[in-house]
Order: sequence, then C-alpha cells, then structure tokens
Amino acid sequence: LPGVTLAAPPTNVTFEPNQITWQRIRDLSTLSTPSFVVTDQKIEPLLGVSGGASGTRLTVTVKNDSPFGYRTVGLPVVLTRGSAIQAAAYQQVERVRSGEARTVVYFWPVSVQADGVTLKPEVNLLLPEALLSTR
Repeated sequence: LPGVTLAAPPTNVTFEPNQITWQRIRDLSTLSTPSFVVTDQKIEPLLGVSGGASGTRLTVTVKNDSPFGYRTVGLPVVLTRGSAIQAAAYQQVERVRSGEARTVVYFWPVSVQADGVTLKPEVNLLLPEALLSTR
C-alpha cells in the first residue's frame, strides 16, 4: 500500500470475502440475451497543426435492440488491418434504454491504419443492478 512501511515483506496474504449477496437463477432461459446493433462505423485520421496525422478517431452508433434497458454496457473495440490487430480500446455507456441508439467516439493518440472494426457490446446480467428499472 502506498505510504505504508513494513519491516519485512508479508509471508502470506489472506482473502476473506464478506457481506456477500447471492441471487439464485433457477432457470437461465429467463435471462434475455442482450441484443445490440452496431452501425455507422467510421475511422478517421486526426490532423495535427502541421497537417500530419496525429491520431485516430472511431465513431460508431450502438442501438439497444433488447426488450430491457441496461445500467452499464461495456463496449470493447478492436481495430484490425487484415487479420492483424492495430489498436484496442474499451468504454462504458450508462443507462441505455430499450430501443435507444447512442453515438460512441473512441480516440487513439497515434495514427492507426485499420480496415476492420470489431465491437461486441457486453452486459453482465448476473449483477442485480444490471437492468434499468421500468419506473
């Protein structure tokens, strides 16, 4: 820990989880698989003051086609050129309602030469707070 001085390194570490809340899911078929549509993918070079490439911007639209809204949606993205990975990033969007579309923008501070985008939205349905309230 920062700012903690020890006379000697610890000889063992113990992990003791407490205050655990469980929710039993008896029928996994009751969990609706989140469904998202990713469109309008646009990779653009960003130009510096001298006119040279100084970065890369990816703009995408992500639409929640699920019957439920989600509190947090993870958006991992990978840019490729052919089969080679050129760049990767991760963002989260919050409070995405059913049927809602969001524009999401990623930035890289370097020029990325890419011809492919893989973006797979993810939702952790095992979290009790994953679904938005319908109220």
